[in-house]
Amino acid sequence: MGMAHFQSVLADLSDSLTTYMRTHGDRSHSAPAVGEVEYHTTCVEVQWPWIAFPAALALVEGGRRYHLDVPSAVDVVQWLVSW
Repeated sequence: MGMAHFQSVLADLSDSLTTYMRTHGDRSHSAPAVGEVEYHTTCVEVQWPWIAFPAALALVEGGRRYHLDVPSAVDVVQWLVSW
């Protein structure tokens, strides 16, 4: 199993999800799309602020866990209180 197989599996998964979303839609927000597909495009809008903050926390925590010179939140609070 190489990278080509992995990419093929992800492409198949993406096609399956796209087909499902186009045929079933989201009944609470919209009706299924009807018509012919002229070209393939992504129909998802990413809300970056909801992803950026948890990602930043994960990076800081990951750096702390791997003993990089990044203090934990508890260390920062203790340092501030000690002033």
